[in-house]
Amino acid sequence: MKKYKPVGDRVVIKIKCVEEKSEGGILLPGAVQEKDQMAREEGNVIAIGNMCGSEEGIEYKVGDLVAFARYGGKHLGYDENKNEIRVLREIDILVVIEEE
Repeated sequence: MKKYKPVGDRVVIKIKCVEEKSEGGILLPGAVQEKDQMAREEGNVIAIGNMCGSEEGIEYKVGDLVAFARYGGKHLGYDENKNEIRVLREIDILVVIEEE
């Protein structure tokens, strides 16, 4: 497994993989899966750069579920569970999602 160490004001997040089958059990073609995956706007923080929160306090930590700007960041690859790994600027994080 790769280890990511973001630089500056960048954050690395992990986006859960998209199911390959619909709820009805129909196998989805790759194009549909990719389109749905690109539209995902939530992920878990797995690494934080050393310049994050330099002017204000960091409001999120590793493990937090965050929402980010649609199509923000750069795709880095996938982990062993087919979850997408993406790096984005701190400014692209819009909100920390908390369960009630």
